[in-house]
Amino acid sequence: MSFPKHWKLMKKMVGAPLMASCATCVYQDHIYVHGGLEKAKIVSSQLQSYNPFLKTWKVHTIPNLPKKCSHAIVPYKNCLYLFGSFYEPFEMYEVNLEKKTCSVFEINQKGLDLCFPNIGVFGSSMIIFGGYSVTRGESNEMIEVDLEKKTNHKIVIKGNKPSPRTRCGCCSHGNKMWIYGGSSWDVHSDFWCYNHENSTWTEITTNGPTPGGRYFTKMCCDTSGENIYLFGGYNEVYFNDLWRFNFKTNLWEQIKTAKTQMVPFIPKPRRSHNMEYTYGQIFVLFGKIGDFSTNSSHKLRIENTFKKRFFYDHHLAENYIDLLKQQKLCDTWINLRSNEKIGFHKLLLFKGMFSKLGSKSKRKAINIISKYYSEIGNDKCSNSLYNLLLDHNDTNLTIKFTNNNNNNDDDDSLHFHKIVLAARSQYFEDLFIKSGLENQIIDEPFGLSLKSWKILKEWIYMGQINKILKRQIITEIEQNYKKFDFKSSGLDSYFKNLN
Repeated sequence: MSFPKHWKLMKKMVGAPLMASCATCVYQDHIYVHGGLEKAKIVSSQLQSYNPFLKTWKVHTIPNLPKKCSHAIVPYKNCLYLFGSFYEPFEMYEVNLEKKTCSVFEINQKGLDLCFPNIGVFGSSMIIFGGYSVTRGESNEMIEVDLEKKTNHKIVIKGNKPSPRTRCGCCSHGNKMWIYGGSSWDVHSDFWCYNHENSTWTEITTNGPTPGGRYFTKMCCDTSGENIYLFGGYNEVYFNDLWRFNFKTNLWEQIKTAKTQMVPFIPKPRRSHNMEYTYGQIFVLFGKIGDFSTNSSHKLRIENTFKKRFFYDHHLAENYIDLLKQQKLCDTWINLRSNEKIGFHKLLLFKGMFSKLGSKSKRKAINIISKYYSEIGNDKCSNSLYNLLLDHNDTNLTIKFTNNNNNNDDDDSLHFHKIVLAARSQYFEDLFIKSGLENQIIDEPFGLSLKSWKILKEWIYMGQINKILKRQIITEIEQNYKKFDFKSSGLDSYFKNLN
């Protein structure tokens, strides 16, 4: 891993609110942000998510989202769980992202009235350490919440454990959780590891320099589990230093980042911020700079292999233009609903009109649309199709997965727009020219599992593979994708680079 690296300024949230003490988590590679303190100590209930690949923010409009700050957010299955708060309501909430509902989580809420909680996630288990309660003060108790069974209980710790504290740096990976520093009657500088398998704490002693005593600091762990990163915090002064702890060397190392003419800044010293790791990058979000909340967020790429873990298809727009120029399936380009939010509607302006046009008018229309699509390029094309990917309205092909293990029937199928498949795949183009574009259900998933199809669907629509895939998924797609006769050789290049 080579350094120095350069920080980059992130695009501001929708509405660019000043924000501190909010809750963040990574779910399906996106960063979700809820609540927090805005200026004048106004508590927010807003939920937004950041797509680090497209570099875009999205507001999630869900009724009954509670106002919370100094709390935590935990993803599990299709839900986000909001836990703790400095102000009421203190109850734990369940937010269903698919159904767009929010309600108090049906669990015994006694003892869960904490703010600044330290959270580790292990499957369906959410582990809570310490935090602060208005009635009980700082704590070093541990509570396990089973999100599947909707139960909670105190964990009996074997041996030593950290002293009561709050405002620690905290992160988890595999079956372990780590905390650093924090505050109670004093400012702490100790470093601890919790093993969920045997319910034990171990204090980690290191040689060499350390981040020193601080609280309101934040930590995150990389996907390999080999490194922990720590940024910022407070102890009489505000910090903006970045540290890395490596488990192989058992050493802390301060990472020096550089200013350049193009990047003339590093993040300002701050506390009450958030820190996440995804897509091979560290994200430092919001926080307090002095007495004021900020809307500035920053990212730093630290994983050299990041570029090899996703693929971008540069022929995405060309595939659609080619289909238009051939005038195949042209009458159905606007079978999709015209929707200003999609942007893709600009390609589909001729609903109910195209078949009535003469050949000259058809050619003119195709040229206009093709020119537009050429000008917007792959980036905007991918952005438009990302919104289409999430929209199940007007889909006319459903692939069923009868052998899927999910109990929820809604999770056992995927929905597609036939015209998108036809533009990207010669196999589907030939199939739909024969069968037409009426609604159709396919019970044979072509030898691919639901998980593999979800990855393939994202590539078909957006021209991207931007997840770190398990070997089983890679093998399954590699063995089956050629039967679709994709019009771009992109997947060939992707698999070639992996091998």
